[in-house]
Amino acid sequence: MRKEIYSVGVDVGGSRMRVVAVDAAWKTVRRHVAPAPPPAHLGPALQKLFRAWRTKPLKYLTVASKGIWEPAERRSFWKRLRFLAERVWVISDVELAFEGAFTPLRGRPGRSRGILLSAGTGSIAFGRDERGRAARAGGMGPRRGDEGSGYWMGREYLKRRCAARRGYRSGEVARVAAGAKEVLRRARRDQASRKIVREAHRHLARLAFRLAEKLHFGRRIPMSLAGGLFEDVRFRKGFWRTLKRTGRGKVFVCAPSRREPARAAAQWGPFLKGTIEKPFGYELPPRGD
Repeated sequence: MRKEIYSVGVDVGGSRMRVVAVDAAWKTVRRHVAPAPPPAHLGPALQKLFRAWRTKPLKYLTVASKGIWEPAERRSFWKRLRFLAERVWVISDVELAFEGAFTPLRGRPGRSRGILLSAGTGSIAFGRDERGRAARAGGMGPRRGDEGSGYWMGREYLKRRCAARRGYRSGEVARVAAGAKEVLRRARRDQASRKIVREAHRHLARLAFRLAEKLHFGRRIPMSLAGGLFEDVRFRKGFWRTLKRTGRGKVFVCAPSRREPARAAAQWGPFLKGTIEKPFGYELPPRGD
């Protein structure tokens, strides 16, 4: 007997869209991975998928994506998806990664504390302290900062390589960010590339400390790492060494992610409360914070 879908979680991260459906007993009954559609086409893409799954009208749908940080962005995104389920929540991909890292397996989101540092195409640190206050640092976009990110590494590599030639011209973000893989590969034998990697480590460490200063933690701070750069073992280990050397009286403790983001989103749908802008019960800090 086919189990009915109760709640669906969608993680639109990077170039991929991951969808997980669970039944009322929280068992995974469907999975789907596909290229991420443009935001305007996400609703029709999900509707087509649900029709292929022959689902009854959905009870809960939780969608996490980049580009939906501010209240106006969340509401606009929600309006395009609200026809898909009885209750639809939209959250940022950073929030989903944070809750996936720190919320206990049987716990409810919105209550845990710690810092998530994400470094992929861009870079951002997001955290919540013991008082329930949320804050962020970075995440201003590749062309406005995001030092230490994949885009920053790729751009620095191109700038320094082209310095003695025709000069440097800024390129398309995804293409430039892909150059970070070349920097990481060459860093094993090329001093210039190693220097870029070390500088990226320092930028990311400063991001973590800047956020820690905004929030109220004790000496030991739980931290989880996310994003494509930290999937490289050498880069990740080098960052932890840099963070330890920097010190500043804080000790960051590694907190590995507890669960798959899309499945976490599916599980949390029934437990999210509040408004469209504040489903976790706390208000996100503005981009300039």
